[in-house]
Amino acid sequence: MAGFLLFSILAVLSTVHAAPSCTCPCTCEEKAPSTQHQYTVQINEEGTIFNQVTDVDRENQIVVFHVPQHNIVTANQFMLDYNTGLAMTLFPDLNVCFLSHMPDDMLTIDKLEEGLSEMANPQARSTIIKRKKEETYERAAAQPVKDRSMLGDQMAQMCEKYPVYSTEVVPGASIEQDGGYPYA
Repeated sequence: MAGFLLFSILAVLSTVHAAPSCTCPCTCEEKAPSTQHQYTVQINEEGTIFNQVTDVDRENQIVVFHVPQHNIVTANQFMLDYNTGLAMTLFPDLNVCFLSHMPDDMLTIDKLEEGLSEMANPQARSTIIKRKKEETYERAAAQPVKDRSMLGDQMAQMCEKYPVYSTEVVPGASIEQDGGYPYA
């Protein structure tokens, strides 16, 4: 699931310092103003290589991961809004958005950008090895969210043309297994 891949990347970004040697030709482009950055990271997921673009807007405390279609993952955009503590996944091909709360153990925007910056540095080669694979299952509400007032401006704009369904983690429905396979 797209969320699994994204959270795997987020989880391992905190360990980039501990594993500094990957095959990751990446770039970082600065947007105007200087509080906005775009990182392009080459990812090798189970033999499929793709570029994932991530926009970090420090001024508005927003991070958007642009996840391309690959393997069994549908193309999506995943937004973290550090102001509201909400996360939104937009599946444009499916014409739907899913709203959730950011996990309690989410990296700070500083740590997240630091990890992305290191991964996007073409001089630094690093391999990220995810030792445990964990999938958490979420269920969507039966009806779309009617009152969107809790959404920040960027999140509301991202999903203004789509129904938004709130999600919640299904208690006791997570799978954890030793993986030992690399995420690069």
